[in-house]
Amino acid sequence: MTTAAVPGRVKNAFANLPEAMCLPVNDGADWDSEGCERAIAQMENKNALCVGCGAGAGNILPLITAALQSGCSIVLDADALNQIAKAPEMLRLLHPNAILTPHPAEMARICGETIETILRDPIGIAGSYARRWNCVVLLKGATTCIASGDVVRLNTSGNAGLAKGGSGDVLAGLITGLLAQGLSAFDAASCGAFLLGVSADMALELLRERMLLARDVITAVEQTIAEW
Repeated sequence: MTTAAVPGRVKNAFANLPEAMCLPVNDGADWDSEGCERAIAQMENKNALCVGCGAGAGNILPLITAALQSGCSIVLDADALNQIAKAPEMLRLLHPNAILTPHPAEMARICGETIETILRDPIGIAGSYARRWNCVVLLKGATTCIASGDVVRLNTSGNAGLAKGGSGDVLAGLITGLLAQGLSAFDAASCGAFLLGVSADMALELLRERMLLARDVITAVEQTIAEW
């Protein structure tokens, strides 16, 4: 069962999603040590984890550490990546079932390369750091590079409408759902990127790029799966 662990004051945001399971981990608006402890206690028997989406500035390093040490398949996105960038020793905990999903700026903060270098050779950068960190790296871009070991897959589906807030969260959720169904980290990341892009292309048949929102992509996912 999918459960979102969130700071207590965020729980009300789920009021219009009655089917969503939500666990308030503290009484505040940000993550803290109490929140991390309560979230960690919920990890048992979970077969896929996603950490970082919308986490904000609160300290989630204890949660990231526990999630990586659990050995469970995990997607690290958004604020999880930002916190790892400030604590590079965390990179030693990465493993083949871990997926990092940075855009070029996040990748630059984590690996220390310039954004210009990353944009000049995204395939090489994704592959090099996937090998160095022993994990799957999904480097977002107009062509998304998904790297594991010596193999790099390229996803060219999608459109400029995805360059908006929320698209990365949808991608992280899709990948986590595929992990929970038993796909390998590399395949889940690859299929998730493709599914997001094709769903965005289908949604674009009804809307213009400037009007396309993350929720429109979610709506198109079912049709994408049915047709593919």
